[in-house]
Amino acid sequence: MHLTVVRHGETEENAQRTIQGHNHGRLSAVGEKQVKKLASKLKNENFDIIYSSDLQRAVDTAVAIQSEHKKTPVIYNPALRELRVRAFQGLPVYLFQWGAKLRNYLPISLFGIESTPHAKQRIVSFINSTAEQYPKGNILFVSHGGPIRIMRSIFEDKPLNKLTKEEIPNSSIWKFEVDAPISTKQKHTQ
Repeated sequence: MHLTVVRHGETEENAQRTIQGHNHGRLSAVGEKQVKKLASKLKNENFDIIYSSDLQRAVDTAVAIQSEHKKTPVIYNPALRELRVRAFQGLPVYLFQWGAKLRNYLPISLFGIESTPHAKQRIVSFINSTAEQYPKGNILFVSHGGPIRIMRSIFEDKPLNKLTKEEIPNSSIWKFEVDAPISTKQKHTQ
């Protein structure tokens, strides 16, 4: 399966350095320009289907892309959502970075944070079911920074902890070749 993955356009919350998690977010003026440019970049691609996170910032991005792919169906699915960071949603990013240090001392479930293995299982299961349906397909996912890092870790065979230091820019495009089924037990999970 040929998989193209894009991150949603910049949101007002991204610009303010606010943690979104499962909050919907709202595209900023910059984000609206980004998704129009993104749609234009992808207009000559022939996608069999577009899957998008059901969070509004991804929905708005998918709608912009579909404007160039009117016959391509879009399906919104929570499997492509950003990682859940319940206690930190709506707070400044630096507080989450500080809170991440607490995971060495306190269970992350105490803060309602989705564990990396859980998020990876969710994403891998969705990729595998998509590849089963479209083994030779050309598929587009519209998602978020966290899931894209997990996908890069799997398909680029890189440790996830190294990728957490790399930015996943808004409206960035990533391409992968998927030979399913893929496993959650690959050597680079952290």
